[in-house]
Amino acid sequence: QLYTLINVYNPTSLFIASSEFDIQKRLNLLVERLDWEGIRVPEMIVYQMNSLDIEECRKKTEEMVSKANVVCLSGGPSSICAALAMNAVKQDKMMCHVVDSRSQEEQRANPLHVLNVVNISTEAVGQSRS
Repeated sequence: QLYTLINVYNPTSLFIASSEFDIQKRLNLLVERLDWEGIRVPEMIVYQMNSLDIEECRKKTEEMVSKANVVCLSGGPSSICAALAMNAVKQDKMMCHVVDSRSQEEQRANPLHVLNVVNISTEAVGQSRS
């Protein structure tokens, strides 16, 4: 998903919300691939959070969203995605979702694959809340 976001948006900075402790190892693989392809590697800022601590998720994602232009709601855990979505709507930020219809086996076999990105309008989200 990060590979796709970098290819689609070409960001200078990428804020990553993660509850995984081995995220840096996975990011190193991504950086190697981007370097190999000659793609500019964005600054990657990891926000480590406990997905079971809703207040922590809310606070950290609020800070992340304030610094971002686009908020991607792909991946998991759902508590982090929900906190990102709530803060994106609150701060009127564009949201997107990376669509990966491949099986888990295919995803593991070829994780660095360009996927489809679907933009989500905050206006549509706001209207559905009414």
